[in-house]
Amino acid sequence: MGEDLLRHGQHRLARVQLFNWGTYDGYHDLPVARRGFLITGPSGSGKSTLLDAISAVLVPPTKLSFNAAAQGRGRTVPSYVRGAYARGSDADTRELRARYLREGATWSAVGLTMTTAGPGDVDTVTTLVALFHLRRGSNDLGESGRAFLLFDHHLDITELRQVVTEGINVRALKKCWPDALYNKSYPQFGQRLRARLGIADENAQLLLHRAMSAKGLDSLDRLFRDYMLDEPETFAEARRAVEFFADLDEAHRRVVQTREQITTLTPLEELTTTRDHANRDTRELGEEQAALDGLAAYFELDLARGWHTDADAAHANAATRERQSHAAHKHAAAALKDAERARDGNQSLRELTDALGHAAERVERVVTQRNRLDVALLPWGATVPDTADEFATIQSQIASETAELVAKAAEHDAADGALMLASARAEEGVTELKQQIAALAKVKSNIDPKLLDARALIMQATGLPARSLPFAGELIDVTDPSWEGAARGCSADWAGLYW
Repeated sequence: MGEDLLRHGQHRLARVQLFNWGTYDGYHDLPVARRGFLITGPSGSGKSTLLDAISAVLVPPTKLSFNAAAQGRGRTVPSYVRGAYARGSDADTRELRARYLREGATWSAVGLTMTTAGPGDVDTVTTLVALFHLRRGSNDLGESGRAFLLFDHHLDITELRQVVTEGINVRALKKCWPDALYNKSYPQFGQRLRARLGIADENAQLLLHRAMSAKGLDSLDRLFRDYMLDEPETFAEARRAVEFFADLDEAHRRVVQTREQITTLTPLEELTTTRDHANRDTRELGEEQAALDGLAAYFELDLARGWHTDADAAHANAATRERQSHAAHKHAAAALKDAERARDGNQSLRELTDALGHAAERVERVVTQRNRLDVALLPWGATVPDTADEFATIQSQIASETAELVAKAAEHDAADGALMLASARAEEGVTELKQQIAALAKVKSNIDPKLLDARALIMQATGLPARSLPFAGELIDVTDPSWEGAARGCSADWAGLYW
């Protein structure tokens, strides 16, 4: 019974490896017992994610339908590669979007290792790998973002890191594992997979996929019909009928659409005709308006020409009148001159008489001024000049002598000022001597009177007698008159003596 359960020689899953698949962030290695295994855990623990990883390797992408537990959540291969774990509102756009564990450029890999555990420890190992890569800001795998690999030995999928740094580097992949079977599309990989594992056709893979998604089996009839029985030919006929009906439906839809277009566009014909008439009328009115503008311009030009002719005639008349006026002015000017000459002949005697009287008055004034000048020149010993040159010579002599007299007067004024200053200083000295003599006579002391006045103020303020405030000079008595000069020189600055 145990041997039947193990079934040596049958390819069975022995190891599951995940790298950055869904919420399995980083590398995860899950060994699988040959007797079978049970996946259990609470909701959200990753059971469906693990099953979907296995399906991503064993099921063609076009037939891939992720586990029923994940249906309705928008699970796709790119979402698993990104690590979508929740949906929330974007902080900037307020739009509802998926939240990912891996936002930038990332890669993901799923590895399934199959073993046969044949007799005599001869084991056939097959490692199937689905490799994915997404660029920054993109969720489109494209042709260069996925690869399917088949190895005939054990392989840690972390070793693939060196060939997916900036996308899947096929050249580096073939260089590192030249014996590996590489396919960028699933159909060729699926054929090699089935040949390697002994699977009859693709339906077996789909049946396995459906069995793994057990929640999607709603009836055994559907299981047998969809995955175990061959499809009847009537199904193809039904599909062709549906396609034919679809063509008929499209033709009917186009007929209805054309009828609606005719109904909608029919009134436009009349409206178009009306618009064309209106455009034609507008164009004719525009042409007539342009013609009216030309006609108005022609009439304005003709009127302007008439005004110009009238203006030329008026200008000619005005020129003629101007010439006549000049001729009349000349005649009037000649007549005026004749009249002035006649008037001047009658008035010339009276004018000469008046001029003679004025001349006599000027002669009298000149004679009077000459006599005055003669009297003024007597101190100078000069006579009245008869010519302008003589008058200029006398005038310069008078100016020169006047300047000399002014200079002498200034010298006399300066000497007088000096004498007055010396006299004032002498008077001040006399007054001071008189004051000193009076002070000496009063106090009988040889001390400077100003110092005595200062001591008097101190005595008045303090109430002290003079003997209590003696000067040094009052305490010195020179008995030998021959020493009086020496004593005066030594004590003049500090004894307060007044010699």
